[in-house]
Amino acid sequence: MTMKQEVLITVHSTFRAGGEVEKTEFFTNGLLYLKNKKYYLLYEMYDQKQPAGKTSIIVENPHKVSLRTQGESDYCLSLDQGVRCQGWFHFSEGRMMLGIHPTKIEADLTEQGGIIRMRYGLESGGMLLTENEIEIDVKAK
Repeated sequence: MTMKQEVLITVHSTFRAGGEVEKTEFFTNGLLYLKNKKYYLLYEMYDQKQPAGKTSIIVENPHKVSLRTQGESDYCLSLDQGVRCQGWFHFSEGRMMLGIHPTKIEADLTEQGGIIRMRYGLESGGMLLTENEIEIDVKAK
């Protein structure tokens, strides 16, 4: 069974690095699909009202999501709670391989929307660079 639903998305992000904390919030429209028992969430990101990239999230199960962002910075992450992995991040200055340590992945989606919560650290050379928390609230239109 395939389902497709237009949704309203609110993204709350907190990034901690070097004693600094940066919080952001944005609202956007997107699409929520259900296909092969997996939820797909697609939306565009904006920076000062200009398109800054596209994000797609695949919810594999309540504790595993795949996150792909294309735009100013490109990356593809498979976040499985408690499982360390590595991934390539592409920035305007170049690309970098980083370690990813997801400590909390919670995905509770239905055809009417729901919430995705992710907490993960990014590491390089065994050193923690940032701690990231992202909460995505999805509501059917």
